[in-house]
Amino acid sequence: MQITLSRVAPFSLLALMMLSAKALAVGCTVSVNTPLKIALPTFAIDPNLPVGSILAAKTLSTGGVIGACTGGSIRYTSTMLGAWAAQSSSMPGVYETGVPGVGVKISDYIIEGNFVPGITQLSPNMTIPLSARDIKLTFYRTGPITPGNFVTGKIASFSLPNTTNSPVDILTIQILSGGIRIKSCYAKHTNIIVPLGSHNRAEFSGPGSMTTPKIFNVELTCQGDSLPVFISFDPAVGATSPQAGVIPILSEDLSATGVGVKVMNQDGTPVQFGKQVTYHTNYEKAITIPLQASYIQTGNMITPGSANAAMTFTITQN
Repeated sequence: MQITLSRVAPFSLLALMMLSAKALAVGCTVSVNTPLKIALPTFAIDPNLPVGSILAAKTLSTGGVIGACTGGSIRYTSTMLGAWAAQSSSMPGVYETGVPGVGVKISDYIIEGNFVPGITQLSPNMTIPLSARDIKLTFYRTGPITPGNFVTGKIASFSLPNTTNSPVDILTIQILSGGIRIKSCYAKHTNIIVPLGSHNRAEFSGPGSMTTPKIFNVELTCQGDSLPVFISFDPAVGATSPQAGVIPILSEDLSATGVGVKVMNQDGTPVQFGKQVTYHTNYEKAITIPLQASYIQTGNMITPGSANAAMTFTITQN
């Protein structure tokens, strides 16, 4: 009996080792890599934006199931390719696009919050397939911009091990077109301060009464084309205008009450907030929008204090 048991033990141990080796096999069964071919637009950008600003963004819809993986640890890799593999010298994590001064950051295909390139050890659930995420390309200003076209071709790839544990691409992004141009019009000055002065409550005679208007201009620098641009004005900080053309006073320590700032066109009519007005249809290289502003009594009583207000202007073009 002792001899029999001694002969069975090695066989049992070998079987256990074989089963263990089979359980540790790693790899993925994935769909065939079909390059994601993208025709990017030519983005119109504002050259006034400082280095580090977001110029544009594009979301690539991928969705669906990538494949199924087994094993305790899977090596997942994302890689920048070609001319887009050169990292920006001014912005870590941002990569060149072939357009001077414009870089890109690409979000990961599988892992939320990660960016290309990267290497991650995954521990997939053997019963749950890996799912894809939409990929976002975010373009940044990295330095002086020279308008032009992006370098085309393959720009990024994502890989997993196959069933023999060899890395294979599960997705490749290929750019077919796109580039950067300067907007037809952009703000000559991005921050305009209009000093309305200090005033006494005695200058107001009741709701609707105003101080003497101060004249100011919104100036645009434009290209020599006839592409229209659309300008709109809105109160800043999400405030709602209590009256036509009136901006509420900013909520600050010791701010005044019972007054607002009224913004008017050159002819004295109130600016219509949220309404787009068309400009730049005659090849103008400079556009001046004359405006005026004054304090206006909005309540029955005025309490003294600081009386600052702000509005934004937005330039939109197709």
